[in-house]
Amino acid sequence: MSASPVSALGTHAIIDNLFAIEINQKHKDLVIRMNVYTSSLTTGYYPKTIALLNHHLPSIFKTKCFNDFNQPFLIEAADTEIAHLFEHIFLAFLHRDKLSISDESFTYSGVTSWNWQREPKGLFHITITGTENDYSLISWF
Repeated sequence: MSASPVSALGTHAIIDNLFAIEINQKHKDLVIRMNVYTSSLTTGYYPKTIALLNHHLPSIFKTKCFNDFNQPFLIEAADTEIAHLFEHIFLAFLHRDKLSISDESFTYSGVTSWNWQREPKGLFHITITGTENDYSLISWF
């Protein structure tokens, strides 16, 4: 894994030539640009996804998922875009970190989008948003 340090322009990392992420902060949002370099762009190609998540990050299944079929994330995660999974992993870690420092209520939301008619296949955009009270946890980017 290679990564550059956090700077005013954000953070960029390439993970073993599987994907690259670039993270920038825009106001109260974290804007993540993720480029997946494999042809397997969904978790459907990785049948152990649910078992691995259940073992290493079971709290991910408590995140709310708004998808076309109104499926809980446990079902959605079995065959969803890699970047969408990354969004939920990120949200689960934010939730865990917020609980470790405060018992106040908080809300984070995420949206994953792509347009492969205009941009290269495998390029995703993820936006993570927090409320005014939650801004401090995502502002370290």
